[in-house]
Amino acid sequence: MNLQLDNATPLQIGSFRHRRLDGRAVDVLIAKGTFDLPSGHLAPAEQQQPVLDAAIYAPLGNLPLEPAQRQAIAGREDWQWLRHESDRAPCKPRFDVLINAWATSPGGEPAAWIECRVVSFGRPLELLACGPRYWATSNRLTDPLAVCRVPALLPFSYGGMGHMANGQLEGDERNSIGLGYVPAGVSPIGVPTVWLQSPKHPLRSCKDAPMPCGLGVWPADCLPRRSYGGTFDEAWKRSRNPLLPLDFDARYFNAAPEALQFETTPVAGERVDLFNLCALGRCGFAMPALRVSAMAESRSGQRSTHEMRWDTLILEPDADTAVVVWRTEIDAADSTTQAQRVMLTVESTA
Repeated sequence: MNLQLDNATPLQIGSFRHRRLDGRAVDVLIAKGTFDLPSGHLAPAEQQQPVLDAAIYAPLGNLPLEPAQRQAIAGREDWQWLRHESDRAPCKPRFDVLINAWATSPGGEPAAWIECRVVSFGRPLELLACGPRYWATSNRLTDPLAVCRVPALLPFSYGGMGHMANGQLEGDERNSIGLGYVPAGVSPIGVPTVWLQSPKHPLRSCKDAPMPCGLGVWPADCLPRRSYGGTFDEAWKRSRNPLLPLDFDARYFNAAPEALQFETTPVAGERVDLFNLCALGRCGFAMPALRVSAMAESRSGQRSTHEMRWDTLILEPDADTAVVVWRTEIDAADSTTQAQRVMLTVESTA
């Protein structure tokens, strides 16, 4: 039975049927709000982004790169990076902060290095961005070329893949489309390396393998996220298929880098601030004072109210937008009591 959704909000909404680890069916409700950033607080945007039924990928070559940056990714222009995941996810166990942003040099002048920082709900994350550089020897890098902007995204932090001396393909399973990975038996000289790194873990040798530190979406097929997906083996086929494996971990649904996942859900008024990750040099805002609720009505007329919880914040400073996603789950195991109609409402709690 299709769930009837009545939307009494300016938000975009959606739903889908999901089975939990114990096999119990639930209807997952999604509400998605798009907000303007420039004012310093999240004001509703005139154009609301839709609930995504499928992920959005884009080739690296479509990014607005400077000539020196394009040269550094030569041969990788068609590699796809994950800009947005599908919104069709169950309630996430942690709060995700997903940021698609560019490290921007102060004043817009070309610079070899750009210091960046994200402060989300009191937790700081520091990044060091640079222009393209290459391995000169196995333990010495060329000086970075000066650039005005650096994409602060996962594909430009440590990782990558390539062919070993014996011709076999290998790569870093944490970030297969990153930079800096040198396959076994291959000379590192001339290999382009990371544009993003943690100040605490500088790259000093081609044998170093620092944790990738780019922003944006961490793909589900990369470690450590992939490891939360559980074991799909013959035993699973015999006893569990199509249910999730018993060793499935719900952290699989969290798509932000682990440094930008929060076990405690932020409350209205808590701040997010970006430094050198937007054209103005600094931008920030407080989370809005909004409550989104879903009133479910069954076929028999029984009603229940479910407060939706925000679990995802998506920031795109270049577009001056922030997106907040709320979710809740309504039991759908009993056909006589499962919801037939749901009305979503939103109210200010300020």
